Amino acid sequence: MPPRRPHRELILVLLASLAVMALTCLPYLAALGMAKPGQYFAGFIWGVDDGNVYLSWIRQASEGALFLRDQYTTEPQSPHFFNVFLLALGLICRVTRLSPAIVFHIARVICGVFCLASVYALARHILGDRRLCWLTWAFAAFSSGFGWIIVRLAGGQATATGALAPQPLAHPVDYALKWQVQPEAITFLSLLLNPLFCFAMGLLCLVFLFALRTIIRPRWSTTLWAGVLLLVIGNAHSYDVFVVYGSLAIWLLWALLTRQARPIAILHLALIFIISLPGPAWAWYTGHVDPSYLAKTQTPTKSALPLDYALGYGLVFLLAFAGLFVCLRAPRGRIVWQFPAVWALVNAALLYAPVAFQRKMAEGLHIPLCLLAALALGALLWGPSIAGEELPLGARSRRSKSETALIAALVVLLTIPSNVFFISDCLGHAAQNNLDLLQFLAPPMYLSTDELAAMDWLGQNARATDVVLSSSLTGNHIPAHAGCLVYTGHWAETLHYGDTLKTVALFYVPGQRPDLRREALQATRASYVYYSPYERLLAQGVSSVYPGISKGRTVDDLSGLPGLLQPVERNPQVTIFKVGAGAVRKP
Repeated sequence: MPPRRPHRELILVLLASLAVMALTCLPYLAALGMAKPGQYFAGFIWGVDDGNVYLSWIRQASEGALFLRDQYTTEPQSPHFFNVFLLALGLICRVTRLSPAIVFHIARVICGVFCLASVYALARHILGDRRLCWLTWAFAAFSSGFGWIIVRLAGGQATATGALAPQPLAHPVDYALKWQVQPEAITFLSLLLNPLFCFAMGLLCLVFLFALRTIIRPRWSTTLWAGVLLLVIGNAHSYDVFVVYGSLAIWLLWALLTRQARPIAILHLALIFIISLPGPAWAWYTGHVDPSYLAKTQTPTKSALPLDYALGYGLVFLLAFAGLFVCLRAPRGRIVWQFPAVWALVNAALLYAPVAFQRKMAEGLHIPLCLLAALALGALLWGPSIAGEELPLGARSRRSKSETALIAALVVLLTIPSNVFFISDCLGHAAQNNLDLLQFLAPPMYLSTDELAAMDWLGQNARATDVVLSSSLTGNHIPAHAGCLVYTGHWAETLHYGDTLKTVALFYVPGQRPDLRREALQATRASYVYYSPYERLLAQGVSSVYPGISKGRTVDDLSGLPGLLQPVERNPQVTIFKVGAGAVRKP
């Protein structure tokens, strides 16, 4: 007996999605192959700073922690951050003995396949026609915007993004806070960079799939599935619940007004929301019992201008705009075509909600745009054949199936260049080990084996309460390998980041007076001082800023401070000093 068609379709979707994720692994293999003798690839081709934060959480979970703490600040904290996704990755590390970086990328591949398969499943429910479903899937898997054109016209490099054009900013802290690449906004970038985003977006599609079903044909089992999945989203990536709440509430109202839903659907949607409430409620509670966590979440991540987003989505945005006209005149029985428009509009509005984390609300916005873009392109290519009656933009096509398939493929290809440019740009930075991004304080992609050995030494010898003083470039990597705290290391996780950078710079400036270094050690409550090539690089950089202190010196190995710093670990490139009795730490 031949296999059922749905099974064949599912297998094909999974295989195609796996092929996409295999492609996303190629840049990492290329970066791994670019490592020079004596170098260790840390595992990230972009966003090393954020990547190491995830690794620090996964490592904590692998060591048995239930509540994850911020190792990038020395401010008092009461850790209550609980994330089922990160805890699951930590458990995998513990059971398999694999490193957090390897588990991170295994999860990225698995969650990427899950995300793309969920996009297809949602498209199957909303659009029905397989051709439109594959168009949606292809746009989600590959598309980006006009960023590559804008950057080329500006004569610059895409140092911030492959999808949205970077804005010139003079100060590295300004760059970190006011302009971020947005992997949440472009599905391909999430597939390339972050398993948590893929996991959340896949769940988002499934929540909408079950919720749309239960609104039109209420079933308690479907309602429960939607509520439980939304509960997981609320814990794993709580920002997304606001998009779900707004989109489903407006959609239910519209379904009731058009008599597509019965009043009992109100009760089902209310139950979905009630089941999911512990997720955002715990995030709220965590912020109130841990002031440092609340302060971190208030780090400004403002949205780009609407025009930037339109350019960032490019051809998909233009097609999605046309898709609005198609869905507004949906044939009878196809009112669900209008849901992507509701989702996109609610999501776009939340990008400018009066909250500090505006930019994070872009997660998943690409998906409804892909649905609308597929609907518009389908109407242009196949016209009435996708719904059985005349459509706006549609006309009876005289093209063959092969011709329409070729046109659809060419349109998808036209949306790819920014992502290709982004990968090329990342590998260009990898060749420089991010030294060309030093003005933005981007941590290195590669560590030397000596640096790795020193961090492993801290992992074996430093206590959880110990503080390591280092440059932010080194400090970003240490928590991925050791359970201690670092004084500075991340633009958002490190509270008062600008102040910590200044304190560290003044400490390492060559020729600094011992009494001022002692005061710095007291103020930072440092237990260890880390001195590697990056601290030497920092010293060389700040010596020109403080010539009165450095007196022409560009190197200061900190060895001439008896009673203040005692070397406890040394290799050809790195020295770790223990803060001695000469620097009595403040309580």
